[in-house]
Amino acid sequence: MLRLPSLTSLHKRATRRSLKSVEPVSRRHCRTRLTPSFTLSEPKPVSHRQLNELVKQITSALLYLGVTSSTAPIAERPRASIYADTSMNWQLLSQAFARLGMPITTAYTTLGEEGLETSLVEPDVGVVFCGPDQVSMVAKVLPRAEKVKWVVYDGEARADQVHLQLVSIVWLADRQAALAAIGDVLGTRKGQVIPLSRLLEMGNANPAEDLGPKPQPSDLFCIMYTSGSTGPPKGVLLTHGNVIASLAGSTMLYGKYFDPKTDLLLAYLPLAHILEQFLEFTFYLLGVQVGYATVKTLLDDSVRNCRGDFAAYKPVGRLRDPAETIAYGRP
Repeated sequence: MLRLPSLTSLHKRATRRSLKSVEPVSRRHCRTRLTPSFTLSEPKPVSHRQLNELVKQITSALLYLGVTSSTAPIAERPRASIYADTSMNWQLLSQAFARLGMPITTAYTTLGEEGLETSLVEPDVGVVFCGPDQVSMVAKVLPRAEKVKWVVYDGEARADQVHLQLVSIVWLADRQAALAAIGDVLGTRKGQVIPLSRLLEMGNANPAEDLGPKPQPSDLFCIMYTSGSTGPPKGVLLTHGNVIASLAGSTMLYGKYFDPKTDLLLAYLPLAHILEQFLEFTFYLLGVQVGYATVKTLLDDSVRNCRGDFAAYKPVGRLRDPAETIAYGRP
């Protein structure tokens, strides 16, 4: 499921949709101005059909911009880095890149300059998708990542990253300065920086039917970089065949335990980690709802005038960190 943002003053009029439909859900947030507590919207459902349309819009826009071409062989298509916190948009970009046969590289948002530079330079990344809080770090590293021509950024601010009103203003000013710096660098490379919202509009206006050749099982799907806790991050190669084989096993093992009409997985751990990514793929494939949350908004004590993510979503499954086991049972 997707929990979408809304102003706290307006959200009291919103109604929460049923969690019993087969829909992924996400929750985005906005903070009140005078308190460090978070005020969030109720979950807003997004159907699988809607998700598919959004992915189609992104793939169409990437082709329209010339990021890649439907006539280009899979092996010659650019690699794309996803450098953002866990969210539905992370998955949208992942699915769009995979549909175009563009290998993704993942990077933890906790990586410093050196770690991010490694994840962009080593695999010759040509496209970067980053969250609102990662724009400044991308701007610092971009001059040294010479193959990057395109940067797509999520324009929505995360509530757990924006504090008081003054901090919000400073944060926005810093982001605008970083975006301007990114634009200057990409302008010399005949590329550009573009918000995800604009990318979706562009794809909707210029739909593409022919995506070119489909990826084969042996084609690279992902270069997953480690967190860099014991040294420079290292990239692990995963093919499309690796992912499909794993999903074939997981759906067979887990499928009988979950009901798409009532069950929900709470997603908040980093999608840059294989366990979170793999489990979300599994639940998407099973048609089970996925609710997107953040670590800082899980409990009622962390929010104001609303319920925390556990109470709002009522999940039947989540990942337990650091044991990395699946924990069942409604909280």
